[in-house]
Amino acid sequence: MTFKHFVRRVPQKLRFYLYLIISIPLVLLVRILKPILHFRFGLIGVEAIGHLTTYHDIYFCEKKIGLNQDTIDIFGYHYGEICNQVLFDMIFSQNRDIIIFRHFGYALYKANAMFKGAENHIAGMKTHDYNATIMECLPIIKFSKAQEKKAKEMLKSFGVNKDFVSINARDNAYKSRLSKIYNQDVYSEKRNTDLSTYYKASRWLSKQNIGLIRIGYKVEFKTTEPCIFDYSSINLSVPSRELMDLYIQSKSQFVLIGDSGLANVSRMFRVPSLAVNLPTPIFTLNNYAPDSIFITQKYFSNKLGRNLTYAELFSTFEGEKEVEFINKLIERFDVVFIKNTEDEILSASKEIYLKLTNQWTVQDDEKELQEKFWHIFEINMPSVPKYDNYIYKFLYGKNLKKYPEVLHNKMNITIAYSFLKNNIELLR
Repeated sequence: MTFKHFVRRVPQKLRFYLYLIISIPLVLLVRILKPILHFRFGLIGVEAIGHLTTYHDIYFCEKKIGLNQDTIDIFGYHYGEICNQVLFDMIFSQNRDIIIFRHFGYALYKANAMFKGAENHIAGMKTHDYNATIMECLPIIKFSKAQEKKAKEMLKSFGVNKDFVSINARDNAYKSRLSKIYNQDVYSEKRNTDLSTYYKASRWLSKQNIGLIRIGYKVEFKTTEPCIFDYSSINLSVPSRELMDLYIQSKSQFVLIGDSGLANVSRMFRVPSLAVNLPTPIFTLNNYAPDSIFITQKYFSNKLGRNLTYAELFSTFEGEKEVEFINKLIERFDVVFIKNTEDEILSASKEIYLKLTNQWTVQDDEKELQEKFWHIFEINMPSVPKYDNYIYKFLYGKNLKKYPEVLHNKMNITIAYSFLKNNIELLR
């Protein structure tokens, strides 16, 4: 009997522990070998589209521009179903610089974390592109001729025959497919958006001869807005939907979206987003491609009787995880999160459309307001974040002050001028 056949006979719940026992001496050995051979271990985020895209877009872009060339990287994955098999296959068939062992790779990663020096042997899994590799790297995936042909035919069958914008409003239907670790927290709730607040912007874009396609795997209700094609609510086979989820975003003029991991798909294809209803820009701006525009929710403090300023918001952050930070705002300031109005979304939609089509007239105070926002963001970010373990230092980086500068100066991500102009008190 081969070892492979023996492992298959072991009950699935015990199989991980068998792999873990085997992995422990191996991860100790790689510490000895590090001066000669540098092994690293990472996880493939398969359950959520944001993880599957972001981790590997940044990882392979770093490889392509010459970073991390002298390492042997082994990846695994263990929990959850693969959220998009078409995307998974495209990423790892077109980028072959890593070794993948599903359960064994996961055990190696866990075994590595048990011993000192683990941070020297982590690969991938970055959520923040501190090296702005996206500016130097073409998309890491592309469609085959067969995929391109099929997707074009499907778009034609949908009646889409002109330039279009993708729209997505994450709602409660999305979290039904996720594990409890993702869907039982206040941060997840604050990320949800009301699609009807997009309608005014959608009608304006439609008058500019722009089509609107609603995207998203699961939704609570079908829209009746006539100018929006509700792709989310049509029945498709799983492979067809997985392909079209990618293709539609890749061909969009821009994507109108909230705080959703789905935005990372457009980032992977270098398509700008208009990001609305962000609970906080601290964690999420890494989701968006260069030239994206965003607007945030407002944070009304019952304790202070007014909205928090951006300085108060950013200075409260000490490097916690998202849920902890949102809870801190609620506990410290008795904050109520106020979602963007349909007029705020309309104004921001006009702005990104006019900028992307070179029709925008730069306003006299536009640069001044932008610089003021980004200055407040940067000076209030912690230099040494208080992460609870080395994993988060690796995920988010060791110096968060660098983050705003990369986003604004290198990637040209901006907060909407109209939003700043109409909420000038947030910049105090």
